[in-house]
Amino acid sequence: MATTITTQQSHIPTTKLDPTPPIRPIRPATSMPPRYLNPYPQFNYHIHHSTTSAFGDSRTTTRGTCLLQWMHQFDVICLNQVHAYGIPTFIKHMQTHIATSIIDLFLTDDFNLPSMPVIHSSLSLQSPHKAVSIDLSFLDITPETHPHPRRIWNLSRLKEPDTLTLLNNTIQLFLHPFQQHIRHLLHDPNANHPNINDLVDQFNKHLYLALDLTVGSKQPINKQKSWFWTPALQSLVDQRERTHRTLQKTTGLHRPHILNKYNTIKQQLKTAIQRRKNETWRDFTHTLSSQPYHLTLRAIKAMRNKRRSSPTYTSPKGPTHAANEMAQQLATTFDGSIRNHNITNKYNALPTPLDPNTFPSPFTIDTVQAALTKLPSRKAPGPDHLKAEILQATATTILPTLCTLFSLCWYWSTIPSIWCQAQVVPIYKKGNPNDPANYRPISLTSHIRKLMEHCLHPLIDNNSPPLDVSQGGFRSQRSALDQVNCLQQITYHHKRHVSEPVMVCLDIKSAYDTLLQQLFNAVSISVLIAGSESKPFHPTTGVLQGSVLSPILYSIYINTLPQTLRLADQALNYALHHLPPPLLPGITLNSLLYADDIILIGTRESIPVLLQVAERASFDLGFRWNPSKCVVLAPPSSAPRIYYLYDTPLPHQSSFRYLGVPFSNLGKINTNELAAHNRQAGLAALFSLVPLGLNPYGLPPKLLIQLYKQFIRPTMEYGLAIAQISNRQLLPIQQTQHQALRKMFGGHPTSEIEVIQKLTGLPTMYTRASILEAKYIHRSQYQPPDSLLAQLLPRMEASTTPWARLKRHNQLWPLLNTSTLPTHLTTHQFMLQQIMKKQQPGSLASAIPNSSYPNPILQHHLNKSTQYRIIRWLRGWIPGKPISCPCNEGTLTRQHIIHCRLFNTPEHPTESYTTYSPLNLHLLTALPSPQMEPTERTNIAEHWNHHWPLLLRTVHTLDSIVQDAALPHLPAANDLFLHWLNNTKPPQIIPNK
Repeated sequence: MATTITTQQSHIPTTKLDPTPPIRPIRPATSMPPRYLNPYPQFNYHIHHSTTSAFGDSRTTTRGTCLLQWMHQFDVICLNQVHAYGIPTFIKHMQTHIATSIIDLFLTDDFNLPSMPVIHSSLSLQSPHKAVSIDLSFLDITPETHPHPRRIWNLSRLKEPDTLTLLNNTIQLFLHPFQQHIRHLLHDPNANHPNINDLVDQFNKHLYLALDLTVGSKQPINKQKSWFWTPALQSLVDQRERTHRTLQKTTGLHRPHILNKYNTIKQQLKTAIQRRKNETWRDFTHTLSSQPYHLTLRAIKAMRNKRRSSPTYTSPKGPTHAANEMAQQLATTFDGSIRNHNITNKYNALPTPLDPNTFPSPFTIDTVQAALTKLPSRKAPGPDHLKAEILQATATTILPTLCTLFSLCWYWSTIPSIWCQAQVVPIYKKGNPNDPANYRPISLTSHIRKLMEHCLHPLIDNNSPPLDVSQGGFRSQRSALDQVNCLQQITYHHKRHVSEPVMVCLDIKSAYDTLLQQLFNAVSISVLIAGSESKPFHPTTGVLQGSVLSPILYSIYINTLPQTLRLADQALNYALHHLPPPLLPGITLNSLLYADDIILIGTRESIPVLLQVAERASFDLGFRWNPSKCVVLAPPSSAPRIYYLYDTPLPHQSSFRYLGVPFSNLGKINTNELAAHNRQAGLAALFSLVPLGLNPYGLPPKLLIQLYKQFIRPTMEYGLAIAQISNRQLLPIQQTQHQALRKMFGGHPTSEIEVIQKLTGLPTMYTRASILEAKYIHRSQYQPPDSLLAQLLPRMEASTTPWARLKRHNQLWPLLNTSTLPTHLTTHQFMLQQIMKKQQPGSLASAIPNSSYPNPILQHHLNKSTQYRIIRWLRGWIPGKPISCPCNEGTLTRQHIIHCRLFNTPEHPTESYTTYSPLNLHLLTALPSPQMEPTERTNIAEHWNHHWPLLLRTVHTLDSIVQDAALPHLPAANDLFLHWLNNTKPPQIIPNK
C-alpha cells in the first residue's frame, strides 16, 4: 500500500504502525503528545489499525476507543472524518460478501491545515489496501541551494594514451613560467617571505584548467538512477492500470472479458518482471566472473558496504544545518579545554629562511617519486579536489614543481592553509543517531599534503626518541596477535610467581582529537554531509585526522605513559614486594599499548596506584580517560574490590576482548568465547555474500572458492594461531565451513561434504588451525630484535609456558623446523597427509585425487550446466535414488551404468559394441590443469576430443532419466572445455548457457 503526503516541493512518507497490534503497545503511543510521535508536527499521522464508527466505519474496537480518547486529550483531529467520511481504505472480496474497513487515517493537531485526503480506489496494487494520499499547500519557499563542494573530472580518460599525453603537455605549458618564478624565490638569497598560499592556489588553478580542457569535468553521479525498471515494464503497468479502471466501471456481459484481459496483463507483467530479474542476474554474475579478480573484490566490498544500514546525521532544517551542528559538536572536542596550559606553543614564524647548508631540503625528485607510489588510489580527495590518480598520472610533469614548493615550505617553515584543511565525513558508531556525539569523524585531507608527509616520515622517525618496548601500535612487524601473545605470557608469569593478575583495560576519550597541541599551525576543519559543507572551525588541540604523520606523532606523545607507570610500580615494589621477577632485564611490564588500546597489569595492591598515576598523566598530557568504557578483569577467587578513576568506579567484567581476542578474568584467552564469536562472524560474512552470488546458481566455482578464502574464512580464523583451541571447540567452526560449502555448491543441512571438501582443496578447520599455529611460530623467529615478542621469546621457551605448549602440541611445526623444502611445499605435504589420514576407502571422495588445490573441474571455465552435472555425479546425486533403468535390465546404479548397453552404444556404426568401451567416468576426475601450456594441449587433444563428448552425453542422459524430462543437449561446438583444448591462443570466455 502506497501512502504519501504531497506538497508543492516534495513527497513526504507518512508513519505506519502494525496492522494488528496488541493493546499494550498501543497504550504507550497514545499516552504521549503528538510532538513526541511526529518529526513534522504540522503534518498528519498515518496510523494503520481498526477504527471506530466515528470515522464512518460500521465496527467498533478497543483500539479505536483508545485512539479517540487520545485524540480528545491532545486536540487531534482526523482528516478522514472531515473530508472522506465513510470511504473505505481496505476492500477485500470474500466468497459471500465484500469486506470493507477504514484502517488508514490522517491525523493532525493543526485545525487550520489546508489539506484534502484522497483515497485512490481505482488503482490496482494487487492488494486489498487502497493507495491514499493527501495534498498540503504551503508557501512557495525556494529551498537553499549550494554548489557541490567537490570538483569532479572524467578520470577514466586518463587511461587513454592520447588524452594523458595531451594533459601532460597542457600542464607543462601552464607550469613553465610558474616553475621559473618559484625557482627564483627558492634560490634568491634576497627574496622576501613568499606568499605560499598564493603560490599553491596558482599551482592548483593551473591543474584545474588543464584537467577541464583535456579530460573534462562532470557532475556528481545520480545515485537514484533506475537501472532495473524499463519502458517495457512501465508500459505493462500502465496497461494493467487502464484495464483495472475499465474493469471497475464495466458491468454486465462485458465484465468477464475485461476480467480475463486484466488477469492476462497482470500475468504478463509478473512474467516480465521475473524475466528482467533473471536477465540482470545473469549480467551481474557474468560481469563478476569475467572481469579481473581485483575488480570483482572491489565490487563485492562496495556492495557489502551498501547493504549495511548506517544512519546519517540529519536535521529537519536541511543538510547544511546538520553539517553546522556536527561542526559545533567537533569544535567542543577540539577546543583544548582539557589540555595542560603549562605547555606553551613553541612555534615561531621564521623571519629568514633556513640555511640550505645546515638544513638541506629532504625533498628531491627521487624521494617525492618514491612517496608518490605510497598514495592509495580510489580515495576521496581533500579540499583541493585533487585525487592521487591525478598526481600519479602527471608525475613526470608536476614533480619538479612540487619539489620546489615543498622546499620553499621547508626553508621558510610554513605550510599553505589549504594543506591544513580537513573535510570531515561523520560515520555512525552506535547509540542515538540523532546525537552528533555518536559519530566518528573521518577526515579528508589534501593528497599533496600526504605526499609531503610521506617524504618527512623517515626524517621524523630517525630523529625521534625510541618508542617504549610496550608500544606495538603503528610499528612494522608488530601485529595485534603479537601483542595479545605477549599479554598472555605476562599474565602467566604473574600467576606463576605471585598470583592471578588484575587487568584494567583503559579507554581514552577521543584519543586522536585531544592529545597533541598542534600538528601544523592554523588547522581548519569543516564537515561534509549530503553534499553540503559546514562553516570551518579551527581546533586548538588534536592531531589532524587523515595526516600520515599523526600515528607516529601520537606514539611519541603517549610514549611517556608506560615509562611513568613503570617507575611508579617499581617504587611501590620496594615497600610491598608485590611484583614477580622482571621478564626483561630491569624492565617491569605493567602496561601494554597498541596505539590507543591500553591495558594495565598488576596486583590488587598496585592497580589503585597505577590508576592514580594514569589519572595524573592524563592531566599532564592534556587528555581524559573514559571511565564508563574502562573494564576491570579481576580473578574471581579474590574478594571484590572497587577501583576508581576520576573518583568514578570502574565496571568489572568476567571477560573482555583485547585487540579482538577475548580474555577471561583468569588472565587466559577465553577459547570458548573466541570460537563462538568466530563462528558468528563467519556466518554473518557468509549470509552477506549469498545474495551477491555465493550460491550454486550464481558465480563459477573457482570464484566461489576465492571469495570464501577472502571474506569468510579469515573471520573464523582470527586468534586461532595463538589460542591453542581444542578440536571440540573447533567443531562449530568446522560446521560453519561445511555450511558455507553447502551454500556455495548446494545441498541440504545434512548432505555429504567430503566430496566438495576434496574438490575445493580446502583443508578442515582442524588442519587449518595447525597451519596457522605453525606459520605464526615460524614467523616469530624473524621478529625485529627490539620488539617485545622477540625479547620475551627466550623466557617463553620454558616447558610450562603457553608458548612452549603451543610448539609442543603442533604437528606441522616439527616438519617446518627440520625440512629443507620451502614452507609452502612442506605445508602442502602436511595437508595431503591429513587428507589421507581421514580418507575412507571405497567412499565417493576416495575417487577424487588428493590435492591441496582446487580440482581442475572447478578451475576450468566449463559450461554451467555441464559443470553442475559433473559435480552432482561426483557427489552421488546422479543417479541418486535407485530407479529402473530404461534398458529394462536392472536398477540404475553407478555399477550398472558401466556395463549398460544404453550408455555404451558406439557413436559410429562401424565400431563394434564388443570391442568398444568408451565409458570411463573416472576421467571426470582427471581433467588436465587449466594452466597447461598450449603446446602440451596438442598432445592430449585427440584423447579428450574423443572421450569428453561421450562422457558429457552419458551424464546428460543420466540427468534426463533422473529428472524424467527432456533436457537440452549442448552441442560440442559450444563446449568451453573443447574450445580451450583446441585453441592455442588465450581462451575467450563465452557466456554460460
